Amino acid sequence: MTAPGHILLATAAVGIVEYIFHIPVNVYFLIGVTLGAVLPDIDEPKSLIGRKLAPLAFMLRLFNLKHRTLSHSIIFALLFLIPGLFLPYPYNAIVLGIGTGAVLHCVGDLLTISGLKYFLYPLKTELHLLPEKMRFRTGGLVEQVVILGLVGINYIIYKQLNLINVLGNFHGTALHLPYLLETGYNYFIHLVPKH
Repeated sequence: MTAPGHILLATAAVGIVEYIFHIPVNVYFLIGVTLGAVLPDIDEPKSLIGRKLAPLAFMLRLFNLKHRTLSHSIIFALLFLIPGLFLPYPYNAIVLGIGTGAVLHCVGDLLTISGLKYFLYPLKTELHLLPEKMRFRTGGLVEQVVILGLVGINYIIYKQLNLINVLGNFHGTALHLPYLLETGYNYFIHLVPKH
């Protein structure tokens, strides 16, 4: 999956869990989930996070860490989830969110044709969540349709949870969900080839 797909999948999953199970999710956790949703791709220098943190991505390459290996494993997520249990608020919410986002990043990649080979790092076991005919190519048209669906799901969920206004007014920041959803929609429209 591409970065927008990972972010939208992770935030939709968190919103669905909150909506169904009434587990409160705060803005700090959502910020962590958003970061965690793209962080595993730090091992790919051409990824969004790899370009933003180029020196770190380059260092990982020096250690011969290939894409979708250690950073796409449960071990990587646990590096955030376990310490997050012991940190004070709000740091625990952010760090637990990063770990959760990293797990949900892996879920997104498990939907693709490539799947994951090192989710149980260092054991090499190819994993997929979908039957072969339902898997999609990263960045392909099917993923773009999935992204559009996730934009809609996120809007509906966060509107129901009344988090859109909360996120929009969070300490006067630029976190404005309707704008983000509109941006996601515009991103999709520009990617779909016109016939």
